[in-house]
Amino acid sequence: MGRSCLPHLVLAAVLISIGPLRSCFLGAASHRPGSRDSKLRLLRLGSEAEDNQAPADVSRRQPAQLLGAGLAAFFGVPGAFAKITDADKDEIFKSTVRPRSVATEILQMMDVDPVPNDTGDPKKHMPTVEMGTSGRVVVTLKHGMDPVKEIDGDVIKEAHYIQYIWLADAETGRILAGKNFEATDKSPPTMSALLPKGVTAYPMAYCNLHGLWKGEKFTA
Repeated sequence: MGRSCLPHLVLAAVLISIGPLRSCFLGAASHRPGSRDSKLRLLRLGSEAEDNQAPADVSRRQPAQLLGAGLAAFFGVPGAFAKITDADKDEIFKSTVRPRSVATEILQMMDVDPVPNDTGDPKKHMPTVEMGTSGRVVVTLKHGMDPVKEIDGDVIKEAHYIQYIWLADAETGRILAGKNFEATDKSPPTMSALLPKGVTAYPMAYCNLHGLWKGEKFTA
């Protein structure tokens, strides 16, 4: 091989050696942090990571997400701004094991029979009020408390008793005081409560057979 060919061979070797380096530099430039291709690549990677997330991770997030959505819907605020406090969690997750309040049960009974004084003997079912000192109010009914009667396992007489007595605010209907009874409680069914002076209310009662009863309005 002649000396005249040597420069050409050296140049060819140099070009071959820098070819991969050029590709590396171009590749790095195409994926620099600010480039559009780099951003698209990062978005694809993020999407793949989300798709490949373990089911256990998703299930762990769902209660908090559902709770936040529920509170947001209830309070009428966007989900991103719903603040879930420890008190909220305590109420939501433990309320099912707490005893229901008498007020809640009374409201449910009123849904069953919303019309008062339409069934039964008024002399037995009408609640009456006696006013005491210092705002004390006593509500009484002339109604027996009769549990179910059975002979050899057969019911010969069903239970008949007053299930609830309460005081309802005359303006708002809010339950001011209430008491529940069992058929085995002594007769007559009676409830006492303290009301602030000037409060106007109705005495209310609920019979297991004859439903809702409403007495005369009074002022403490």
